[in-house]
Amino acid sequence: MKSLIFSIIIFFTSICIYGQEVVFTSVEKDLIPEGITFDSATGNFYISSIYKNKIVKISKNSEWSDFIASNSDGFVGGVGLHVDSKRRILWACSGNVMGDQFRTGIFAYDLNTKKLIKKIFYPISTSQRLFNDIAIDNEGFIYITDTFDNSIWKWGISMKEPQKISIIGDLKYPNGIEISPDNKYLFVASNDGLKRFDFSNNRMEMIQMPKDSLTSRRLDGIQFYENSIIGVQNRIGKSRIVRLYLSDEFDKVVRIELIDDSNKYFNIPTTNVIANGYLYVIANSQLDNLDQDNIKIINPEILTSTFILKYKLK
Repeated sequence: MKSLIFSIIIFFTSICIYGQEVVFTSVEKDLIPEGITFDSATGNFYISSIYKNKIVKISKNSEWSDFIASNSDGFVGGVGLHVDSKRRILWACSGNVMGDQFRTGIFAYDLNTKKLIKKIFYPISTSQRLFNDIAIDNEGFIYITDTFDNSIWKWGISMKEPQKISIIGDLKYPNGIEISPDNKYLFVASNDGLKRFDFSNNRMEMIQMPKDSLTSRRLDGIQFYENSIIGVQNRIGKSRIVRLYLSDEFDKVVRIELIDDSNKYFNIPTTNVIANGYLYVIANSQLDNLDQDNIKIINPEILTSTFILKYKLK
């Protein structure tokens, strides 16, 4: 029986460690980064900082600088980011949890001037809410996971306030989010596994995994790439990056590749972004060294630089 199970795993799961390199290294050791995104028009990357309440730009020349300074415009706890290169907008989720108190918001910045274009912010409250990650459709509307409210919201420059999307089905602890190229589906990383939301009927359903394969639970940042979902996976005993190849209907995973597993640089890797055929991943958020209730570093002496890893996609 054991040999049969092993054969099934190998059939569905290609063990494929992609070549990787450290491409960016931060000077600041206490960023505690979470989100990463890429501007295809300029070649710049942007990273959010949970601890320093700011957004950092990494130029194509590997120079790090503040895109917005700490606490600008009321920005706190930087999490998910997404660049709309066409409309020159950087969308950013913001928020933190202090005990039983929550505050969160969504910010839109002009990429050229760094000026705040639009924001919605919910101040300290006992209502459990945290805007976490962002996907964007072809018309420029964004879709945001609200992790503690177990919901998804839609917003855009033309909308006064975010609109909560009606969902038929179960959604627990949504985190990373991505949209299909045809804008028919949202892919959502949840506590139960990778899910698909169908805009035509508002149904949220689990994407079926092969039997005896790797799990799709505990995914953080996810990206759609050539009919597959690439995700950073944490809190399952070890950290890894997986590639889940989808069926044509996007309702099943037909093959799995392991891009990286237990890399020496991993220390709670968080989110990822794809640029020019390469995958870029925040390797070491160091989140376990942040006391999020009191917003302070627990052990400053063990902090390291932030490492961004780069993988050539096949």
